[in-house]
Amino acid sequence: KARYYRETGVSFTFFDKSGTFSAGARLKLLNGLFNASLPGAFRAELFTDEQNFALDINLQNASLNTTGVNTMQESSFPVKYLITNNNRGVGLDLGFEFKPDPAITFAASITDVGFISWKADPTNYTIEDTQFSWAGLELQELHDIVTTIEDSLVSRFNRVTTNNSYTEWNPVTAFLSGSYKVTPRSVASAT
Repeated sequence: KARYYRETGVSFTFFDKSGTFSAGARLKLLNGLFNASLPGAFRAELFTDEQNFALDINLQNASLNTTGVNTMQESSFPVKYLITNNNRGVGLDLGFEFKPDPAITFAASITDVGFISWKADPTNYTIEDTQFSWAGLELQELHDIVTTIEDSLVSRFNRVTTNNSYTEWNPVTAFLSGSYKVTPRSVASAT
C-alpha cells in the first residue's frame, strides 16, 4: 500500500493532580490525496517445467485500486483537488503514561485507528483469475517484438478497469514502553 493524506486534529489531554498518570486522545479528520493498494489476498504462482521450461502461471485476486493518479497526470495543476476532495475519513490516536514511582515510567499508545473512503478519481484494475501454460516466443522477426509479446502472453489476461470508490482502514500502530531512572543522569528504557 502507498498513500498520501493530510490530517487535521484536535487533542485532549488529562493529567491527574499527583502527576502519576496522564492520558490523551487526538481526533483527526483525514483528506486523502493519493492511494495505490492491492486489496485482498493477491496470489501469483509461477512454475517452470523441468523438461521444456514452459511456465505454468496461476493468478488469483489480482487487483489494484488507485486514487489521485489520473488527477495528478492532468495538464493543469490540480489546486482544488489538493485543497479539498471527496477522499475523506476519520482517525483516532490514544495514549497514556503512568509513573508509579519517580524513577519508573510506563507508557502505551495506539495511533491511526480509522479509515479513508476513497471517492475522488478512483480507478480499479482487475485481472480475472487466470491459469495457463506458456511455452515462450518464437522470435523469428524481431522488428515487432512488442506485438508478439502482447499476442502470445498479455492477451491471455482478461483485464477489467472500473471506477468504483472503496474504503480502506489505516494501518494501526501500537507502542508499549517502560523506563527506569538508574541514576540522576542515566535512564534504562525499552520500547
